[in-house]
Amino acid sequence: FSCIGDIAMAIGAGMDKYLQYWFTALQQGCQMAITLKEELAKEGYDEDKRMYLNSLMEGILDGYTGIVHGLKTASKSVPGAIDAFLNPVALQQGCLVMVQAIASDEDKSEDVLRTAVGLVGDLADAFGMKVKPQLQIAEVVGKNALLQQAMESSDPETERTGRWASGLLA
Repeated sequence: FSCIGDIAMAIGAGMDKYLQYWFTALQQGCQMAITLKEELAKEGYDEDKRMYLNSLMEGILDGYTGIVHGLKTASKSVPGAIDAFLNPVALQQGCLVMVQAIASDEDKSEDVLRTAVGLVGDLADAFGMKVKPQLQIAEVVGKNALLQQAMESSDPETERTGRWASGLLA
């Protein structure tokens, strides 16, 4: 899934004809990750499945991040291009579903937490207050939410990323 983000950043303004397919693929990846997370909760901890789930979530987040960066770059030559990400399939039914699942996942890796918080920061940077209400609904901001988890992390890079994203939403 991370290759979608790489392609989006590489082609920039020409990506609009692929967005619907990319958003659908990433949304399906989100559903796959949530299903696997639910299986792990029912069946108990499995190291291999946990590693796969963390890799899957990180790849999906990288895909969304790359699209946001690509659209931001495209907006310089195509006004309003970035707003394509406000599509419900991309935002409310896609990346925020994944972010919410990560926020409630007690076994997520530090890399997944940092990547999710980085995406939240990128969304805040790209959209500002347009996206803040959706982030509040998705348990990103607030007590025990994703950004708080990052700011309380023992990993300095994750903590820095959390403070950066939180500052963009203040």
